[in-house]
Amino acid sequence: VNTWLHLAGLRMRLADYDGAAAAFANAHRLVGVDEQVDLAWAQARFLADGGTVSATTRAIAGRVLAKTPNHPAMLELLAMGDLRAGEFASAARHLASLLRQDMPADRRRLLANTLALARERQGGERAFVSVAVTVEGVGTDADVPWLMVFLRPEAGGPPLAVARQPASVRQTVVLDDANTMVVGSSLANSGSVRAVARLSGDGSAADFQAEAVSDPVDPAAGPHVDLTLRTTETKAPRGG
Repeated sequence: VNTWLHLAGLRMRLADYDGAAAAFANAHRLVGVDEQVDLAWAQARFLADGGTVSATTRAIAGRVLAKTPNHPAMLELLAMGDLRAGEFASAARHLASLLRQDMPADRRRLLANTLALARERQGGERAFVSVAVTVEGVGTDADVPWLMVFLRPEAGGPPLAVARQPASVRQTVVLDDANTMVVGSSLANSGSVRAVARLSGDGSAADFQAEAVSDPVDPAAGPHVDLTLRTTETKAPRGG
């Protein structure tokens, strides 16, 4: 196994991505399912195929994501492959999942711009809700709270679409099918929803410090809503 992995590393450094992928495949046959081998194999195969996602790469990615559903490197690989293939809706979903995770600010800006491009390229009619959130009292130090924005049915129930990012004084969050919680579901069929914004110190939706809820809106109409949060509000009970 170590010999095949060493050879794969040499092939990668020589930009022989086909050779590297073959070596990683041999290592896989010997070691079995291993996340690190799978990740390196998928990256080599992706590069060997000119930045496209082949059936082999997709199978490897599926195996990794089945164990680690939000694996950032695998989500990014799939997103880049989908963008190159013109599968903008699928790319947007992978990018939205990535952006719910913690990451450096410059990387977040890059991925957010890429998500905006993927949404723009989808074209046609699409259901979405644009939520402008103003946060009063948010600090500028390292202890900036997380902002959770989600859509839930007007009558209540679990979230239909979710976005998560560090809070700033003003931001606009777009929620569409890229943010849906169930793959294949569409906000166009959701009926009336409410947009909810919450501030959370640890990034969880259940334990939050402040909340704002919109009036009912229809995502099929592409509405825009404005919400204001105040960090000085009394912390809501867990599970509220």
